[in-house]
Amino acid sequence: MKKMLVPLSIPVFFAAAIVAVLPRVRAADYWSPTGPPGTDAAVMKTLDQVEPRTVITALPFAITNPGSYYMTGHLAMTSDADGITIHTNDVLIDMKGFSLLGGNHRGVAIRADADLRNIAIRNGVLKDWDEGGIAANPVYDGQLQNVLSYDNGDTDYSDIVVGKGWLITACTSYSAGSNGIYAYAFCTLRDCSVLNSGAAGIRGEYECTILDCKVYGNAVAGIYAAEHCMVKGCMVTDNTADGIVGERRNRIEGNNCAKNGTGGTGAGIHATGDGNRIESNTLNQDQTGILVDGTNNLVIRNSAFGCVVEAFDISGDSRYGEVLKAQSLPAQFTNANPWANFEF
Repeated sequence: MKKMLVPLSIPVFFAAAIVAVLPRVRAADYWSPTGPPGTDAAVMKTLDQVEPRTVITALPFAITNPGSYYMTGHLAMTSDADGITIHTNDVLIDMKGFSLLGGNHRGVAIRADADLRNIAIRNGVLKDWDEGGIAANPVYDGQLQNVLSYDNGDTDYSDIVVGKGWLITACTSYSAGSNGIYAYAFCTLRDCSVLNSGAAGIRGEYECTILDCKVYGNAVAGIYAAEHCMVKGCMVTDNTADGIVGERRNRIEGNNCAKNGTGGTGAGIHATGDGNRIESNTLNQDQTGILVDGTNNLVIRNSAFGCVVEAFDISGDSRYGEVLKAQSLPAQFTNANPWANFEF
């Protein structure tokens, strides 16, 4: 039987002709050898060629060139000195889950020179550094992520210190000698935990945003907001003095403060200056629920339960919603004042 020949359509014919005459060119990629066998060009590209990075091999370690740096194991300091020092902009340090161990020597785990920019540190542990875990003030526009820092800093040194414009997420400071996390200005702290610090758990100086953090058992205030800061959605409990301190013109909203003032005095929230807005917070069994001894503050829509001394102690020229005692209200009630505070 004769085979039938199927005629090619004109477009398919020309396409086949073009492919036939074109030279065979292998698509460039990062993995294929680039030369004949037996030559250097035949070897696949190295990790440094694919993703250029530098290994931090021992302490002390000085970073003088911009770039990406990483660890491949735990590193320990054996004398008085800083562990890693950063002397240039645009540096990423990925600790990859490993630890920098200070051995209680005098020094900081990671220190950056003043006025640097674009420093990022992530994914590791800092432990037993007498002068703190991170010293980066004044350093601008940095990031700190997934860092656990504990037993760092004596009473003169905070654990984590950053300058302006830092983003700090999912970090923990435990048992710092002084403040746990100190943020100078324009910083955002989110989902951080600070426990058992020798001074304030978190201290934000100017225009800092502190969101969804957990602060427990610190020797002075749990959170200290100096000026134009926002503190929102935080759990602040069992601090020796005040839970949250607002100095001037801060917004303190939607926090849960419980059992603060374990040293005998203190408040869940304490407004020490003027212009603070304190709204929609929950106070549980603090020595005093909300204490206001500054002027021109606004206190609205808060609730306080079981406070030891007093639920609301508001003095000076401040404004506040009517305080309603829940025990005197029926189980189901209505209220014409949308700004009322509640005590029960």
